[in-house]
Amino acid sequence: MKIFIGCQNTANLASVLTDGFKALGHTAIPFSYTNQHAFFDMNGFHLLDALQYQNIGNQLINKSFEQHGSLGYFEQVSQYLETTISQYLDFDIYIFVNCLSLLPYNLDFPILKEKGKKIISIFSGSEIRYPNYANHMWKTWGFNYPIDKFPITFGSYGGLYTNSLNRKRLNVLLAEMYADLVLSVPEQSGVQTSPYLPYIHTINTEIMKFQNNQRDIPKIVHIPSDKNFKQTSLIEETVMKLKNKGVEFDFQTYFKIPHSQVIEILADADILIDEMSLFPAILSHEAMACGCVVLAGNAKMGLPIPMASYDCPVLNITPDSLEQQMLKVIQDKTLRNDLIQKGKDYIDRYAQPKQAANRILSSLDRYQNKDFDYFPSYAFTQMKYETQDIEFPFLREIQKKVLLQNGYYSLDSLKCMKENNIISADDFLEISKHKSLVYSDVSIEIAPFIHINQKYRDLFQQERQS
Repeated sequence: MKIFIGCQNTANLASVLTDGFKALGHTAIPFSYTNQHAFFDMNGFHLLDALQYQNIGNQLINKSFEQHGSLGYFEQVSQYLETTISQYLDFDIYIFVNCLSLLPYNLDFPILKEKGKKIISIFSGSEIRYPNYANHMWKTWGFNYPIDKFPITFGSYGGLYTNSLNRKRLNVLLAEMYADLVLSVPEQSGVQTSPYLPYIHTINTEIMKFQNNQRDIPKIVHIPSDKNFKQTSLIEETVMKLKNKGVEFDFQTYFKIPHSQVIEILADADILIDEMSLFPAILSHEAMACGCVVLAGNAKMGLPIPMASYDCPVLNITPDSLEQQMLKVIQDKTLRNDLIQKGKDYIDRYAQPKQAANRILSSLDRYQNKDFDYFPSYAFTQMKYETQDIEFPFLREIQKKVLLQNGYYSLDSLKCMKENNIISADDFLEISKHKSLVYSDVSIEIAPFIHINQKYRDLFQQERQS
């Protein structure tokens, strides 16, 4: 098969997946519009110079969404642009990272679907995570959510990461409507309205340098990409508290350094302190591959697969537990050696590019058979527009289509969507007639707003007891 992977190389994902699919014998080509993560190298697909991404975006968004507000017009514009992207259509599967496809606002999705192409959408985080909802969800689970620093824009779609509820919903709804597979994780699912499968991190294991440095006095590093989101100030304050108590360790923060240097630093370190989210991010995985003990957010309900066998050996940290967990790994060298070996085993089992590519193809088959792992519920009961925000008619139209196509959590939750003006009263009547679309009966709640496939019930209960 020919596989297109784009259009952003966030955390080197497009490049790593390309290696994985090539290892399986497929033709895979990555493409990225931006150098947002400039320390990653990528050789990939180059488009016709005539296709000027920003100009097309500025011209079309006003016409297709804000003025006309019609899904039909959206598809009509997509057809008009088909001639400019003919060489782009010569693939079987399209994997899009961060809700960013070739054309702005995913205008190419209808073209790809009409031509029978397979679309896979991988949600990475801030492109779909609405800060107000994430803050509520994280606090409910006992985590502190550091609000994004992206500008908040009301009543418009704005850029890819704009903190407008409209833009977050647009990114999600187009994927839910057109994609043949959506991969995500619970902590960022505040505006998702369709069942999905988990995304499990993968890294370029070929360039990792595993070594257990066996220091008696450990070297600890913190390498934030965003000091606000990674809560760097809190980490550094905790470091000073331990230093003032006479605890012996070395510590260094590194910021805005090339990726090749990151790997060297991790290989020479004993411990990495990463972000306090619900599940370890890419840097945490790279640190395990390099022989580090990792301290990061790692909540049981945040695991991509709710099974005991998928037990990521990262010590869970929160603002309240950070000092205690740091002290534990600093003073216990035996524990560090145990976690380092478990981390290497975990990476070998789950994070290899070839394994990731295989999981995606298997997930594509599962998704087509409606064999989902997660069933979102937050958006059904909590999503509403504030007085300063505006819902565009286009979103209501596409939300209705998504619910009729993919189902809804429960009749009561659908009523909430009507009361919160996410769908109209007429839409509610039409959608609620389809009882077979309800998926609350096939899921179980493992935490507030997190519902998993009921086939995991026994496994999850065993994990809870252990």
